[in-house]
Parts: sequence; C-alpha cells; structure tokens
Amino acid sequence: MFILSLSGKKRWAKPLGSRWQQRSAHGSAHDAISLAGVMVVFAGLCALAIVFVWKFLPETKNLPVEEIVRVFEHQQTSMPEAA
Repeated sequence: MFILSLSGKKRWAKPLGSRWQQRSAHGSAHDAISLAGVMVVFAGLCALAIVFVWKFLPETKNLPVEEIVRVFEHQQTSMPEAA
C-alpha cells in the first residue's frame, strides 16, 4: 500500500502544463500517421528483419547440435575484437 500511495503522489506532483503538453504531443503524433502508414512502417521493418536473418544467421536445418555449436564458435572466433 505504501508504494501505491507514493506513486499516486508522484503522479500529482507534475505541473499541469507538462501533462497538457504530453497529451497534445500524443494527439498530434496520433494524427500524423494513419493506419496505412503504420502498416507500411511495419512491413518495412519486417523486410529489414528478413534481410538481416538471411544475411547474418547461418542455416542450421538438419544439423546435429555439435555441428551447430561449431558453426557459431567459428563465427565468434572469426569476428574482429572490439577495441
């Protein structure tokens, strides 16, 4: 109960102006992009994820566990050390 009472006091400690600014910023961001825009952004992110997986992750289908471990160990040793 004590934690809940503190969080309630913290929420009311904010000035009223900042709460209004947060609401108005959310409203304008909400109106700036439509549902179709959200879907286009999501499709772009999915395409980037597919390219990343295709390019950077090795194929491990039908490989025994020991071979998969060797593949990832080889990748780890062949990567340059970060300075």
